[in-house]
Amino acid sequence: MSKLVGSEGLAEPNSSLESLVEDPKVVDAVLAHLLNVGKRGGLAAIEMLQGLVLASEEWTPENVF
Repeated sequence: MSKLVGSEGLAEPNSSLESLVEDPKVVDAVLAHLLNVGKRGGLAAIEMLQGLVLASEEWTPENVF
């Protein structure tokens, strides 16, 4: 995510992950990037993401995300 944020100029390079996941501009940029990947991959409209939630904690089976 830091590469995307840096290349798009969405936040300071030393921004914390916690602040990035709560920034609407960052969330919108990540969603747009994922939608572009889906389009290039040939996904149908019904298969495309409608939204997303970013979390600063790593997902593991132990933390029940």
